Amino acid sequence: MPRETHEGSVQCRQEMEVHGTGRSCCGKYAGAGPCVGPAVLRCGSCGAPNYCSLDHQMAHWRDHRQECSRMAEQMMRAGAVHDFPFSFAEDTTQLVDVGAITVCSFLENCDLHLKGLWKAQCDCASSVEEFATPSDWQLPSRMCPCTDACQLSESHMMDWASYYSWRSLPLESPVALILHWPLTLYHAFCLIWKHSSTFRANVERACVIHYLGPEKELDMLEAFSELLALLPHRHVHIDMIGPGVSASRDGKALDLNEYPKCLDEDCLCKTSRGSGVKVRGRVTIKLWRGLYHERYSELETSPHFIFAPNAGLAAFPSWQPTLRLILSSKVPAIFTDYCEEAADLALRSVSPACSSPPTHNVQLNPFRQPLCPRDKQLNLPTYSNCFLFGIN
Repeated sequence: MPRETHEGSVQCRQEMEVHGTGRSCCGKYAGAGPCVGPAVLRCGSCGAPNYCSLDHQMAHWRDHRQECSRMAEQMMRAGAVHDFPFSFAEDTTQLVDVGAITVCSFLENCDLHLKGLWKAQCDCASSVEEFATPSDWQLPSRMCPCTDACQLSESHMMDWASYYSWRSLPLESPVALILHWPLTLYHAFCLIWKHSSTFRANVERACVIHYLGPEKELDMLEAFSELLALLPHRHVHIDMIGPGVSASRDGKALDLNEYPKCLDEDCLCKTSRGSGVKVRGRVTIKLWRGLYHERYSELETSPHFIFAPNAGLAAFPSWQPTLRLILSSKVPAIFTDYCEEAADLALRSVSPACSSPPTHNVQLNPFRQPLCPRDKQLNLPTYSNCFLFGIN
């Protein structure tokens, strides 16, 4: 499934240093002619869109006036969206956002650039085409979840702070940059679990998830082994379906029965499962290339729920046949997006076709990635998997 993307992400680090953050003028398609310079002006009311000139701002007002007050409210909530407990949060949010540093330089400072699971965090490395040697954390044991964890209590996992405490991780560990994928999926599971007694009864031993539109996470699939700790004693099967799956990986399956390893040679993660770490569940992932509505009939098992990260429902017409399929299936579905405005527009676009109100209104994801994309068009607080909503 096509996902909302940030076109500037493929530009190299040197280009960023020359051109800055890459914010584009929101009025460039409003009929006022070509841009006359960098988009350094903002809307004086909401502060969300950027403009290269007053002429472009005035031309864009015809469209923006419908959303200005709504975006102003979203900008007022920016403090809560930017609030992370990590000691590295300022580096990976504001500084990347304004172009003072790059993701590459942050990873280089951590000695993680192009290493292990971190290869997919920037665009310097090519995408993984096959299931290669399992990637590891490239971090010492105290900085990563490389062994099994104690049993979760019902109220244990509220946010990143409680997760780090449960996993005994220091707040300077950057693993949240990767773990927001499985943690957001886990959060979606918990939201549906609390909402539906039928769901609770059906997933006691096994849970099948249809995961729509995977992209970057395809290069860090080992991170989903964290579901072994989050959802123990279950077989979690994930069908990942999307055009981002390469032709060579279409139909391939991966069995995750251990956690990515750390750098410490004397850590328990280096021992065999028989004499060391004992994992209490199973996670399998199968990849499918194509759009969900095109491949659905080939999937071997019906899902307990559907998950679509950073979906961009309102931005891509190709979602329409997939949405019709999801709504007809009556299966719970959770969608995430990069910012509140995108999630709000997505829910508005799908609501007329729903026979019942949303199961979960647009809300902030406590496990959003603490990494602000530098090439976002609007100044709205923006992160991967930032906001979510649910339908049934």
